[in-house]
Amino acid sequence: MISSPGNPAIKTLKKLKHRKYRRRMKQFLVDDADVFLEAVKAGHRPEHVYACANLPFLEEFYPAEVKESLLAPISDMASFSGFIAIFSSIEPEREREDERVVVLDGVQDPANVGAILRCAVQFGVTAAWLDDDCADPFSLRALRAAKGGTFNLTPMRFSKQELELKLNAPDRTVYAADTRGGEALNLITPELPFALIMGSEGSGISEVLREQADIRITIPGTGAIESLNVAVAAGIILYHFNSKTEEKH
Repeated sequence: MISSPGNPAIKTLKKLKHRKYRRRMKQFLVDDADVFLEAVKAGHRPEHVYACANLPFLEEFYPAEVKESLLAPISDMASFSGFIAIFSSIEPEREREDERVVVLDGVQDPANVGAILRCAVQFGVTAAWLDDDCADPFSLRALRAAKGGTFNLTPMRFSKQELELKLNAPDRTVYAADTRGGEALNLITPELPFALIMGSEGSGISEVLREQADIRITIPGTGAIESLNVAVAAGIILYHFNSKTEEKH
């Protein structure tokens, strides 16, 4: 049993809580059973598994036993699941062409990033392009919010300049979600291939990406509140897009 806070494994787990180390070490943590099983189902094998409880779904991965008082604080779950696993980072094919893409522009809450990825998978999106200001989709909170969606599409990070170039492709229709002034969502029939830009929680879509939009979209409502949560808005728009494209085919 690992019982010392100075153990190298514990030090590594603590480092991987931070984005800069996840990038440097090309690894990420999983502390949720559903996320773990989705990762394995998608073909990813954990490099290391550490547990303080007997969990049957981990048996084939021979988890190392760790004292709970050392392992639980590394997870930020309100009720610790009893294990943490280390996976190698997913290296996507950055030049691949996807018909349906969601673009996250400065979405900084990891729970929102994860929830958007979850909705994206549900409604047929196969790639997510994130700018450098977005929260890391491979943080523990984002992975839990995505409920495995992270492993069923391709999340890729780009600079604003790179995104500008990718969105400027002549054969892709670019839609941008806006709180007001855009075309009503219910009147939109999306064209494939498309990219849907969702902006930050506070300031919305940046000007550099707004300029790439062919069509701005607004979700009609009562106007009783200023705006919807970005993940809720993404879910509504992507549901509509998926419904309309299914009708056409």
